[in-house]
Amino acid sequence: MNAPARTTAAVMLAIAASVLAAGCGHGHPADPKPAAAAATQPPVRQADPEAHSPGPAPTTTAHLTDPAAVARAYLIASQTVTAADATAPPRRAETYMAPDNAERGIGQPVYDVPPPGVIRQPVNIKATQAAAKGNRAVYQLTYTPALTRDGHTIKEEPPVTTYVVCEKQPDGTWLVSREDPNLSPVGDE
Repeated sequence: MNAPARTTAAVMLAIAASVLAAGCGHGHPADPKPAAAAATQPPVRQADPEAHSPGPAPTTTAHLTDPAAVARAYLIASQTVTAADATAPPRRAETYMAPDNAERGIGQPVYDVPPPGVIRQPVNIKATQAAAKGNRAVYQLTYTPALTRDGHTIKEEPPVTTYVVCEKQPDGTWLVSREDPNLSPVGDE
């Protein structure tokens, strides 16, 4: 499958997941739900455009009870960059950050902003659990940064690998406590 077809397939899958989640009663956390439905449905969190710098929010929905889904959604939110992000550090990934994450509340600085109309986003994401211990799981995320315009890939960069530490919260959800491309998943992590 060529790069534009992969990108289109990834975008369609993300849109389908968002539509399915919305149709199943999962939506914004403030949506009213019957107590029984809320108790049986896994917690879902969607990126909130109001909490971020200008620009489109990623179309990512993650079931917070699945640490691998949270790791992927965090990566998409943290690595999606638009020209509008030049004015303030984007805070899209805060949706998936644990309260003790050092970047929570300050955003992530962007050093290489794409031109207007172009979005840099991760594609070809591969998530592999590198380690797990107790209420922590470390995921190795390998992805290709791609520049896209109108849903079409115009340039792919070399693959990148980073590590994300997910921690289980007291309410049973998983959130990202740390991201580090140099993290060694061996030991206490």
